[in-house]
Amino acid sequence: MTRQECINRLHEWRSNPKLLDTDDGLSTPIEVIDRAIALLGECAETPTNIVPDGDGGIAFRFCYGRNIELLRDGRRYDYRFEDGKIISKMHEAAANIDGT
Repeated sequence: MTRQECINRLHEWRSNPKLLDTDDGLSTPIEVIDRAIALLGECAETPTNIVPDGDGGIAFRFCYGRNIELLRDGRRYDYRFEDGKIISKMHEAAANIDGT
């Protein structure tokens, strides 16, 4: 994906968050989408893909062994991979998202 495609996808989700609803009826809070938009602005690299995580969150996938997950409850995980194995996992506490 190009950076512009990433921006467009996030803004499309922001305009219509129901696109992210799971089969189980879980929705992605607007705050998570807003946080993803802000995160994209902070990233020096462009993700290869931005996808719903299936649990009401959003995941950024990078081609060089990195994933960032923004969970529905506001937590953030930053994973680094090498040879298909997690070599580091950083956790950031919830960002005042109540999940309702």
